[in-house]
Amino acid sequence: DKLREELPGILAMIVRSMPDFLEHGLAPPNDVREATAAWRAGRSVVAPQQRGPEVDQFVADCCETAPEFSVYRVEAYAAYENWAAAGGAVVLSSRDFYVALGAMGIQQGGAQGRQLQGIRLTLAADEQDSP
Repeated sequence: DKLREELPGILAMIVRSMPDFLEHGLAPPNDVREATAAWRAGRSVVAPQQRGPEVDQFVADCCETAPEFSVYRVEAYAAYENWAAAGGAVVLSSRDFYVALGAMGIQQGGAQGRQLQGIRLTLAADEQDSP
């Protein structure tokens, strides 16, 4: 009953805010936008200068590069995780791993971006899986 009493005021508020809604849509509040921006800026917990050497070494140890080569992203990342764990290195997130490869000129492509273009795993990567 109390809500029914407030109905004229609620309807008036909706009518007054309609032009703003039509112009801007349902924009998130400023504090939500700021928190999202801070999260996006800080989501990579490994500094860029710390990413390259480990991934460079993985590529040198376990991969070959040439324009005609390709490998599935998940296979490359799994091989990297095994390589890093075997060497006692900190395992980067898949996002940081792909960013580091991108900085080396290895691009995502293939069917729905599931492959890395210009790289393939070598026998050394397969040996990382065995005990």
